[in-house]
Amino acid sequence: MPAAGVSDKMLNVLQQRLAYQFDNVGLLREALVHRSWLNESSDPTIRSNERLEHLGDAALEAFVTLRLFLDFPDATEGWMTTARSSLVRNQTLAQIGRELRLGDCLSMSPGISRSGGRDNDHILSCALEAVIGAIWLDGGDRAARDMIDRLFDERISAISETFHLLDAKSRLQHYSQRSDGTKPCYRIVFESGPSHDPVFRAEVSVFGEAVAEAEGRSKQTAELAAAQRALEILGVENFD
Repeated sequence: MPAAGVSDKMLNVLQQRLAYQFDNVGLLREALVHRSWLNESSDPTIRSNERLEHLGDAALEAFVTLRLFLDFPDATEGWMTTARSSLVRNQTLAQIGRELRLGDCLSMSPGISRSGGRDNDHILSCALEAVIGAIWLDGGDRAARDMIDRLFDERISAISETFHLLDAKSRLQHYSQRSDGTKPCYRIVFESGPSHDPVFRAEVSVFGEAVAEAEGRSKQTAELAAAQRALEILGVENFD
C-alpha cells in the first residue's frame, strides 16, 4: 500500500464515482489524508488535506453562489445567503461524502478510524472540500464548477420548492403586519431522526395563536412549510 495509506485501486474507483480523472492523482491522494495519519506514516513528505480543504471551501462558496445567482434571478441576497448556507453546511457535505464513500478512502490513524472517524460529519465534510480543492487545482475553474454542479444539482433543484415557500413566509408576515402590526412567531416543537438526516417540526403562531405545523429536513424548511400551511388555513394565499 502506498505511503499515504490508500491504494491505487481505491483511488481509481473514487475517480469513477466522481466522474473525474485526475492528471495529477497525487492531489487526490493528498485530499484524502486526515491529519491523524501523519503520525502513522514513515514518509516525511506526506501532508494532510487541510490546505486543500481551505481551497475547496473557497470554491464551494464561489461556485454555489454563482449557481444560485443564475438559477434564481429573482432571489434576494438574504435568500441566497440562507440557501448557500444550507447547501455547504457540514451535514450536507458529509452526506455527499457518504454517497461517494469517501470514508472508505481516507488515510487516518487506527484510533480515529475505530472511534467512527470514517463516518464523522466533520471529517467527511472536510474531505469533500479537500477533494473539490484538488479538482480545482488539477482542472481549473471549469472542472471545479462542473463537479460542484454534479454533486449539488439535485439539492439545488430541491431548493426551488424552498424558494416558493420563502415567498409564502414573506406573504404571511406581510398579512400579519398589515392586520395588527405583529410578525408571525416560529418555533421548533419536535425533532427526530439521526443527526445526519434529521426531521424538524415547526409551529407558526399568528396574532398570538398557533395556526399551523409542518415538517422539513431543516429548521428553515420546516418553518417555511408551516408558513405555507398557515396561509392555506387562514385563507389568505393571494393576500396582497
